Amino acid sequence: MTLLVVGNVDARSVVDQINKTFGELKGKRETPAPVPTLSPLRAEAVSIMTDAVRQDRLSIMWDTPWQPIRESAALLRYWRADLAREALFWHVQQALSASNSKDIGLGFDCRVLYLRAQCAINIESPNDKLNSNLNLVARELAKVRDKGLPEERVQCVSGGKRNWSCRNCLPPMHELIPIF
Repeated sequence: MTLLVVGNVDARSVVDQINKTFGELKGKRETPAPVPTLSPLRAEAVSIMTDAVRQDRLSIMWDTPWQPIRESAALLRYWRADLAREALFWHVQQALSASNSKDIGLGFDCRVLYLRAQCAINIESPNDKLNSNLNLVARELAKVRDKGLPEERVQCVSGGKRNWSCRNCLPPMHELIPIF
């Protein structure tokens, strides 16, 4: 059996605790091989896949159980959730535009992985402004949590989903991002 202890710990208390817990066991004891570690990264955007990344991305993720749509009630739930996500996205996007935040990219992304609906709010921002931009998004989400979305925004998104005729609330068609 190999026990690996990771983090900042007091070596004496760990040894004492191990001896107390496993002291009565018989057999040969060995010290494990050192575990390789990475050196701290510089405070700049890093990507393994491409060199084109120029700013950091913070993703706030959550997931919920997902079942295939087999009945009209499930389709209705999916449709409501899709409308809510889209209304929330455009509300936060317009609030950020109103605050004249030029160096923030916002995206909502949802996908199904292994029967889990995994969603994320992606914030792209330069590293030095990431905290302030995260605070902007968090404040707007807190406003929505406390006061809800304005009724006209929800009506506009639901009307736009049906006929794409609501031009003052929704962006042009080429800017729409698929949510699910």
